[in-house]
Amino acid sequence: MLLVLNRSEVERLLPMSACIALMREALAARAQGLTVQPSRSAVRLPDGSGTMFTMPAHVGAPAALGLKVISVFPRNRQRGLDSHQGAVLCVDPETGEIQGLLEAGAVTAIRTAAVSALATDLLANADAGDLAILGAGVQARTHLEAIQSVRNLRRIR
Repeated sequence: MLLVLNRSEVERLLPMSACIALMREALAARAQGLTVQPSRSAVRLPDGSGTMFTMPAHVGAPAALGLKVISVFPRNRQRGLDSHQGAVLCVDPETGEIQGLLEAGAVTAIRTAAVSALATDLLANADAGDLAILGAGVQARTHLEAIQSVRNLRRIR
């Protein structure tokens, strides 16, 4: 059975603290050579209106296989749409069966911020409490949430 999750469902089912823990495991697996993650490929439309990127990956222990597809169409803003559109396919690593289709914007926002929080947790002084964020979009919001989960913040700029 194919599970399909929209943005709000991904946000509800992938809490930041859980994603940080998953990223710790995934990055450790990568450091141990337990992942296959080729460079992303790009297909640029001839008229320059957009680009589609594909990013496959496999991790063992526990095994997971997936593909993220992101399309970047800058003119979408004029249409009232996000410039970045995409999906994550979750594939059974034993059978190749497509198990899930997730809205990629939420996955990307949460995962990117979770990796930043993990880096902060591992590399920043334990008493670091000042956070500066450049920008005010989705990434800024998820990064604030993520960093707050690993540090007691005194000042946010």
